[in-house]
Amino acid sequence: MKYQINEDELLEKLIPKIDARISSRIAQKIIDALKDELYPPEEMIRDEFIKEIEKADKEKGVTFKNRDELESYLKGLAD
Repeated sequence: MKYQINEDELLEKLIPKIDARISSRIAQKIIDALKDELYPPEEMIRDEFIKEIEKADKEKGVTFKNRDELESYLKGLAD
């Protein structure tokens, strides 16, 4: 048995399906790219956190002898 394929009918059926798949893949790629921009990978956040901790560790902190010194310092910041 020979089947005769009408190319135009076949294309009419296939083109919408192909278009939908391509559109879906493009949309997913855009979403993935935006996620990477808006939500950096956990490793990047961890690395930045470690850098900030190391930086803070090298800095000299402010110490207070008592509560009054602390209150005075905080009031000075508010002014």
